[in-house]
Amino acid sequence: AGPKFEPVRPIPYVPPPQRQTPAVRSAAVAPQAHGAAQPVTEPVDPSANVGQEPEPALFVRVPPSFPDASNPAMQRSRRRPEPTPLTLPSAAETAAQLRRIEAAWQPASGRVLDLLPALTGGVTDTDGLLLDRDHCRAQTTRQFRPPVTFRIVALTQTNDTRLAYAARQIIFNWEMEPTQLRIDGGPANGRHAKGAGLLPAGQWVGIELKFTETDLRIFVDGHETYRTTADFSRIDQPLAITAHVGSTRVRTVTAVTN
Repeated sequence: AGPKFEPVRPIPYVPPPQRQTPAVRSAAVAPQAHGAAQPVTEPVDPSANVGQEPEPALFVRVPPSFPDASNPAMQRSRRRPEPTPLTLPSAAETAAQLRRIEAAWQPASGRVLDLLPALTGGVTDTDGLLLDRDHCRAQTTRQFRPPVTFRIVALTQTNDTRLAYAARQIIFNWEMEPTQLRIDGGPANGRHAKGAGLLPAGQWVGIELKFTETDLRIFVDGHETYRTTADFSRIDQPLAITAHVGSTRVRTVTAVTN
């Protein structure tokens, strides 16, 4: 005969003791500036339930009070600072500045190409090219391969100005930190340099980008402000100039290339 099994006796179900939930009441909240009033629930004193274990306090988190976004003062405080309008130097000052810039260009061998007539974008007038609004962009119609040297004579009032070649953007007068030169994208991506990004305000300035297949050097008015090494050998792109904030005036743009 096989083993005998005792029948399983069912265990009677005993419900847990009833616990009385303390009553709650709603307290009105003063209307917030950003929306309608929101209720807050708070418990009645749990000690009133003699013999019962006190329940934890119940509450509803009240969102912080936000300023009224429709308030004109609030809107003004959230705006980006207004860019400084451009003021051109006098004819005598312009002539002196252009002579100084021309004498400070770095030596470069090859063909010198005038790129200003071939730029698309911006407004052309007797003083060159005006990038007259935020995000106004001008770009060359042809592409370039290193080695190449770009020479740009521009004027800005510390407004955020960006060049693009072998990078998504090379930023001067960056709106977040004007003295920092930013390199975003391309072989030298992220190699920013503090103290190398501020352009002289209110005067014509010579910006020179010298690319070889292995390095980039930047000069401002003949002074080297930035240098890095990277693989630029596969770059084949146009040159672009953008007035990211405010306006920028461009007097001349040339390329020295093979």
